[in-house]
Amino acid sequence: MKIQEQIDKILKCLKIKIICFIVIEFLFMMFFFYYIIAFCHVYKSTQISWFLDSISSYAISFVISLSLSFIISIFYKLSIHNKNKLLYRLSTLFY
Repeated sequence: MKIQEQIDKILKCLKIKIICFIVIEFLFMMFFFYYIIAFCHVYKSTQISWFLDSISSYAISFVISLSLSFIISIFYKLSIHNKNKLLYRLSTLFY
């Protein structure tokens, strides 16, 4: 019974934190959306280049994060296969 009360208390705290996070994230996104709309309205000739630059930035970020995840997973698999604690700790550190 006591454990259930503690679990309920933790869940209630997590729900409050998640709701606060969503609200703050929404406010930030609204601010950035307003900033982008104002920027593109003032500088009408830069809309296409801004759009293409943002797409390329997302693509580069995706490729870099995917590559790093792949490298870390290889190190993790090698550390488990060879039972190397140092390599395992390094892979979990970078993860």
